[in-house]
Amino acid sequence: MKQNFKPKLFIICTGLGSVKRGFETYIEDLANMLTIDMQLDAQISVYAGADFEFKNFKAKKVLNISRNNKFLQFFVKDNSKLFDIEQFSFFFSFAFKIFFNRPKAIYLGEYNLYCYLYKLRQLFGYKYSLILYTGGQAYPGLFNPTLDFVHHVTDIYYNKSPDSTKRLAREFLIPHFLVINSEFDINIYNRIIQISKGKKIILSVGTLDKKIKRFDVLIKCLEPIKEHVFPVFLGDDTTETADLRDTIDSVFGKNNYIISKASRSELPAYYSAAAVLVSFSLHESFGLVNLEAMLWGTPVICHEYAEAVFVLANSFPLYDLKNQPKQLHNLLEPYSSRIKYPALRNFVINKYEKTKLSFAYENMFKKILANDS
Repeated sequence: MKQNFKPKLFIICTGLGSVKRGFETYIEDLANMLTIDMQLDAQISVYAGADFEFKNFKAKKVLNISRNNKFLQFFVKDNSKLFDIEQFSFFFSFAFKIFFNRPKAIYLGEYNLYCYLYKLRQLFGYKYSLILYTGGQAYPGLFNPTLDFVHHVTDIYYNKSPDSTKRLAREFLIPHFLVINSEFDINIYNRIIQISKGKKIILSVGTLDKKIKRFDVLIKCLEPIKEHVFPVFLGDDTTETADLRDTIDSVFGKNNYIISKASRSELPAYYSAAAVLVSFSLHESFGLVNLEAMLWGTPVICHEYAEAVFVLANSFPLYDLKNQPKQLHNLLEPYSSRIKYPALRNFVINKYEKTKLSFAYENMFKKILANDS
């Protein structure tokens, strides 16, 4: 009977189980840490947009119209609108979960969904706290200073609101943590090396689009050195992916590149095989993929956005890939082989490995669950 009085913590992620991005990876690791390592005095439930299984429990699936729905994609070509539809349909179903289960707190990173849940709370007089995860993608304009919290994974918005004196006690600056993954698929590694035919492997990881990840710009920048490089693009398809495939096929020719999805367990082989990871994004909420690559000793070339400055702590060079993208072939020159750099791995382990940050995470959630407002 005692367990029934434990506060209920809901962790929600609409893309969990259907897409593979840094945030979904983080939610997976967070849920495992809270339920296995910390064993908080709380009932923890994870709600996802698709079926997903953790180490010791399953996420609870919430009905929604997925951004990956092919029928929907036929009519809606804007990826951001697809995401909006997914969030709203998820919210509509999730509202019933709140009504029947009455959570103490809800942790999430999708801002539209945050706003919907804020308005729902106002409408029905619920008392749950909202904890918004944010790097540089959003900052809550809607905020109840007696109920809500903000988890910053970068300092972009930390202590920078007009009413920061009211909010600061309810804001946490704790970056992503990384689970040091020792899995390595030698068969995948050997296959990549074999089909690259001795060329320099240029890896990029992210949603396969033009607007955000700018894969089309990256293809054009690699064109002058196409005889010497082998592009590998890993990520989830979007409405723009077919055009990207046509573009890279016309530039590199068939069998001279890889565009594919990769499971989390497969990524280390790709990181290890690559000479360099290149990201043409102009901003990220955190840039977890950069750290994952560095964990395997792979150098990173990315744009000098504010989140990267914070995450990399000015320890590694950043570049103006917005205004001078054609410089890429010059930037690649030092990474002419697959020589690995131990300093990159040491930096990630010393600053972001899970045990370095678990105490801060534990204190954050204990404070949230102890909130009596």
